[in-house]
Amino acid sequence: MKKGILLFLPANLKISSEKYESSLSERFDDYVLIGKYQGDFKGFISYLSTVEYKDGEVIVVIPSVKQLDMSAYKILELMIEVYEKYGFRLYSIEDPWVYWLTSLTGEDWNQLKAFIEWMLKETVEKRRNRQVEAWRKGKRRGRPPAMDLKTVAHYVKRYRELALKNKKALWLIAKAEGHKISYRRFLEKINKVLESNKI
Repeated sequence: MKKGILLFLPANLKISSEKYESSLSERFDDYVLIGKYQGDFKGFISYLSTVEYKDGEVIVVIPSVKQLDMSAYKILELMIEVYEKYGFRLYSIEDPWVYWLTSLTGEDWNQLKAFIEWMLKETVEKRRNRQVEAWRKGKRRGRPPAMDLKTVAHYVKRYRELALKNKKALWLIAKAEGHKISYRRFLEKINKVLESNKI
């Protein structure tokens, strides 16, 4: 029975789709290309529900886990979801270990799933504990307040020379003091303050 290959073509694919497809013959002896999807991975996962292939095993092929732009934990969760929901195995051209993991069956698969779920839970709990500890030590909760014109005007008055001659240095000072703002937005606001003669 031939393997049915579903090909995912991400928008940021770094090689030509033809070269990507030709690489399949180097990895699979007997297969048929039953579908391909180009776009974001979220849309591809939805596309899987439309696939019907009864002549053999279905393998979802991706170029690399890097191009999914997900954490390792999210990728492991995804592997479980794709396998348990659709019965499809995941294969990565650049990461063969992905295919090995999804080849596990029976008790081995159950143990892997239990381990992944435990690891995810531990990771979330550790992150939460670090956050609570940081709050206990006085770290601000949530995002720092956005820099409004009044705040920028304060910096311009405080560092007049930098505001006129070295705006990037002034931006770095504002960032170091907890303000999250891009350099482009900071420039726009400084120029508005200077133009309105608020210094």
